[in-house]
Amino acid sequence: MVPVDLVPLNRAVPIVVLKALQEERMVFMKDRRIYSELLKRATAGIADIKLKLGLSTYFQKIWI
Repeated sequence: MVPVDLVPLNRAVPIVVLKALQEERMVFMKDRRIYSELLKRATAGIADIKLKLGLSTYFQKIWI
């Protein structure tokens, strides 16, 4: 048996959501429109973090 972590993406921090969406690790999605909403929220959340903390180069490695 392989250990698995399940994370509800609607409650996860933006970087986890973006990483899951980029790597296509979605196991279950009720509605395909949820994907675009999660992507929008994750990128906005990361942009907010960058602005608040002034980390303009830190997230460039993981940015879409």
